[in-house]
Amino acid sequence: MIQSIIKRDGRVVLYDQNKIAGAVLRALEVSGDGNAADAARVANDVQRELESRFTKDSPNIEVIQDAVERQLMNHGFNSAA
Repeated sequence: MIQSIIKRDGRVVLYDQNKIAGAVLRALEVSGDGNAADAARVANDVQRELESRFTKDSPNIEVIQDAVERQLMNHGFNSAA
Protein backbone atom coordinates (compact mmCIF):
# COMPACT_ATOMS: atom_id res chain seq x y z
CA MET A 1 0.00 0.00 0.00
CA ILE A 2 1.22 3.47 -0.88
CA GLN A 3 2.00 5.36 2.33
CA SER A 4 3.74 8.47 1.05
CA ILE A 5 4.61 10.42 -2.07
CA ILE A 6 7.49 12.67 -3.05
CA LYS A 7 6.53 16.25 -3.89
CA ARG A 8 8.31 18.29 -6.57
CA ASP A 9 10.40 20.08 -3.93
CA GLY A 10 11.57 16.75 -2.51
CA ARG A 11 9.33 16.73 0.56
CA VAL A 12 7.78 13.40 1.49
CA VAL A 13 4.10 13.68 2.44
CA LEU A 14 1.36 11.19 3.25
CA TYR A 15 -0.46 9.66 0.30
CA ASP A 16 -4.11 10.77 0.05
CA GLN A 17 -6.23 9.11 -2.62
CA ASN A 18 -8.93 11.73 -2.03
CA LYS A 19 -6.61 14.37 -3.49
CA ILE A 20 -6.26 12.30 -6.66
CA ALA A 21 -10.03 11.81 -6.88
CA GLY A 22 -10.54 15.55 -6.40
CA ALA A 23 -8.10 16.43 -9.15
CA VAL A 24 -9.69 13.88 -11.48
CA LEU A 25 -13.15 15.26 -10.71
CA ARG A 26 -12.03 18.81 -11.52
CA ALA A 27 -10.60 17.60 -14.85
CA LEU A 28 -13.81 15.72 -15.63
CA GLU A 29 -15.93 18.76 -14.78
CA VAL A 30 -13.88 21.08 -16.95
CA SER A 31 -14.09 18.69 -19.90
CA GLY A 32 -17.75 17.85 -19.22
CA ASP A 33 -16.90 14.16 -19.31
CA GLY A 34 -17.84 12.60 -16.00
CA ASN A 35 -18.94 12.84 -12.38
CA ALA A 36 -17.75 12.04 -8.86
CA ALA A 37 -18.37 8.30 -9.27
CA ASP A 38 -16.23 8.28 -12.41
CA ALA A 39 -13.50 10.21 -10.57
CA ALA A 40 -13.54 7.65 -7.75
CA ARG A 41 -13.21 4.76 -10.21
CA VAL A 42 -10.28 6.44 -11.96
CA ALA A 43 -8.60 7.22 -8.61
CA ASN A 44 -9.02 3.59 -7.51
CA ASP A 45 -7.34 2.39 -10.68
CA VAL A 46 -4.54 4.94 -10.22
CA GLN A 47 -3.96 3.58 -6.73
CA ARG A 48 -3.91 -0.02 -7.99
CA GLU A 49 -1.39 0.93 -10.68
CA LEU A 50 0.84 2.72 -8.18
CA GLU A 51 0.67 -0.16 -5.70
CA SER A 52 1.71 -2.63 -8.39
CA ARG A 53 4.65 -0.47 -9.45
CA PHE A 54 5.86 0.81 -6.07
CA THR A 55 6.11 -1.96 -3.52
CA LYS A 56 8.95 -0.39 -1.54
CA ASP A 57 9.59 3.15 -2.80
CA SER A 58 7.32 6.16 -2.84
CA PRO A 59 6.13 7.53 -6.20
CA ASN A 60 6.78 11.13 -7.11
CA ILE A 61 4.17 13.60 -8.33
CA GLU A 62 5.16 13.26 -12.00
CA VAL A 63 4.66 9.48 -11.87
CA ILE A 64 1.26 9.98 -10.25
CA GLN A 65 0.24 12.52 -12.89
CA ASP A 66 1.24 10.11 -15.65
CA ALA A 67 -0.79 7.33 -13.99
CA VAL A 68 -3.83 9.63 -13.72
CA GLU A 69 -3.57 10.53 -17.39
CA ARG A 70 -3.25 6.86 -18.38
CA GLN A 71 -6.24 5.84 -16.30
CA LEU A 72 -8.36 8.71 -17.60
CA MET A 73 -7.67 7.48 -21.13
CA ASN A 74 -8.30 3.86 -20.12
CA HIS A 75 -11.73 4.93 -18.91
CA GLY A 76 -12.45 6.83 -22.14
CA PHE A 77 -12.01 10.33 -20.71
CA ASN A 78 -9.50 11.45 -23.34
CA SER A 79 -10.44 15.12 -23.26
CA ALA A 80 -10.02 15.21 -19.47
CA ALA A 81 -6.62 13.57 -19.79
